[in-house]
Amino acid sequence: MRITINGIAIGNNINLNGPTCIWTNFYVVWNSGSVTQAKIAIENVNVALDGNDFALDDIFFGEICRKEVTKTIRPFALDSIGVVHRICSNLGNATAYHPFLNNTDINYFLNVTTPLTTNQAPNLAAGIYAFTANYKACSDTKPFIIRDLRDNIVLDIEDIQENNCSHLGALDFSINGSPNSEIPIINKMTLNGTEITNINPITNLVAGTYKLILESNVSCFDTLDFEIPDERTTIVVDLDHTICNASTPYFFNDHVYTNPGIYFDTLNSVNNCDSVVITHLDHFVKPIYIPNCFTPNEDGINDVFKIGSETPMDINMNIFDKWGNNVFSAKGENIEWNGKFGKSRCHGGVYLYTIAIECNGEKIPQIGTITLIE
Repeated sequence: MRITINGIAIGNNINLNGPTCIWTNFYVVWNSGSVTQAKIAIENVNVALDGNDFALDDIFFGEICRKEVTKTIRPFALDSIGVVHRICSNLGNATAYHPFLNNTDINYFLNVTTPLTTNQAPNLAAGIYAFTANYKACSDTKPFIIRDLRDNIVLDIEDIQENNCSHLGALDFSINGSPNSEIPIINKMTLNGTEITNINPITNLVAGTYKLILESNVSCFDTLDFEIPDERTTIVVDLDHTICNASTPYFFNDHVYTNPGIYFDTLNSVNNCDSVVITHLDHFVKPIYIPNCFTPNEDGINDVFKIGSETPMDINMNIFDKWGNNVFSAKGENIEWNGKFGKSRCHGGVYLYTIAIECNGEKIPQIGTITLIE
């Protein structure tokens, strides 16, 4: 037997091979969606000649009843986390427990994904962790930290002063607190292999590289490397200063330079400390090419008047006809004149140009003529 609604089969075919004269309940579920009408058909799909008859009674078509159940999950919290340090080692033991439940009733995980057989996580390296405990449908996560005693020393360099090119530095250090009673106490310090008294700060350190070793009361060691600079190692570099032309001098440190090159100047500070200044000088005016004619006939060959140069430069260009009218004016890089005054093509002939190349606020003039060939 097959049931169709609006011509579509609903569910699988129903087999009626049970004993005769026995009423049997059967049903199919149809999701109507947005459809508002249903044409129900019950078909006998058994094509045998005999023994394929059946009877129907009490056909019902209606909505399925639903029952909604709300279940409240009570919060489940880990009561505490215990962290145990081992002296001078970053291996720690962490323990989690709940005061009202047996540990066997709870499943524990470390960092969410690592299962634990008990509520203890031994031999943990220094770092940040999280215990997760699952009890039936309840779960809770609590973070904790394993600290390394050897990470509790902080070095700070301050108060570096000058005295005749030799820095006298003051070295300050401090000890951070530990989460338990094993707070280390520094009882021995060596600086570059020499034992020093336990003072803070350590003063009168000249320029150089140092290694400070601190030993605590629990036989833990920390090694700290630092450096105090020397002003005499300072080099100030002034690169690519421009000389506009050979007649424009460059003054520095009572020296006058008019030619390109690399110059080294030694400067003395008030404390007779040396600093070196390296100056790279170069001429701004590179070899430039100014053509004397062009043919603005739009054939793609020599159609514009422009300046050829090895490097881009800021220029101010003006072009005048033989009556003194300014037919073209522009300022910037890569200036080109297409032989037009506005939108009109200029007549063939000789035109006067003035070009000012700008360098460090100075204008270097160039004056000449250009022939426009029609």
